[in-house]
Amino acid sequence: MPLSSVAHQPAFQAPFDLLTTAEDALRDRVRALPLARWWLRVLTIRTAFIGSTVTEYAPLARGVEPTALAASLRSDVAPGSAHPC
Repeated sequence: MPLSSVAHQPAFQAPFDLLTTAEDALRDRVRALPLARWWLRVLTIRTAFIGSTVTEYAPLARGVEPTALAASLRSDVAPGSAHPC
């Protein structure tokens, strides 16, 4: 798992299914739509995460500016990201 160079935070990139937090009934209805297996992949995006499965929010070290942390994550964990800080 790569670490951000700014605050040495655990950070990683992984696919994230946007239906993960949807209620079961909604998820079932969406998956039952015609040709769902072909277009559902659009609802899975590559996402950068910081923290771990036991941290609800990203723990920030003292003195680390959020914009500097975001820039570091973008360059260290998600190189080529088109999103500006």
